[in-house]
Formats: sequence, C-alpha cells, structure tokens
Amino acid sequence: MYDASCIKILTEKEAEERFPWVKIERLAQEYLRDKDWIANGLEACVRCGVPQEYFIEYYLKKNKEVTYLPSVTLTYQELRLRERT
Repeated sequence: MYDASCIKILTEKEAEERFPWVKIERLAQEYLRDKDWIANGLEACVRCGVPQEYFIEYYLKKNKEVTYLPSVTLTYQELRLRERT
C-alpha cells in the first residue's frame, strides 16, 4: 500500500547522487557555466574511471594543484564531437 510513510525527502547530497541533473544544475549556478559543458565534463570523468571531483576541482575551481589528466580532456572532446554529428 502506498501512503505518506512511503515518501522520503532526500537531502541535497542524496538528490545529487540519485539524479545527476540536480548536481549539474547546482554546479552551473554556482560557477556560472553551461550545463551541457558540465554534464559532458562529469560524464568524461565517469567514462575514464576518475572521480567527478577531479572535474570540479580542476576545471570549475581552477585548482592547478590537481594533476592534469589528459584522458579526461580527450574523452570530453570525443563526447562533444559526437554531439555535433
């Protein structure tokens, strides 16, 4: 039976883990960047097996103490190229 006890209010962190678009929207607003750019950057990290925190630190926060990973950049470029074709 479905009733009020079935409803769970998610924390912001839980919502971001469950629904990637929530995280993308938050990052786009926080860093004033394009949502598609962020979505592709986060997806590139996933495809490379790199934590998404890498994209956030290196590209959004511009933390150059983070080691540059060319595989993420290459994967990002491939994703963008596929969007155009």
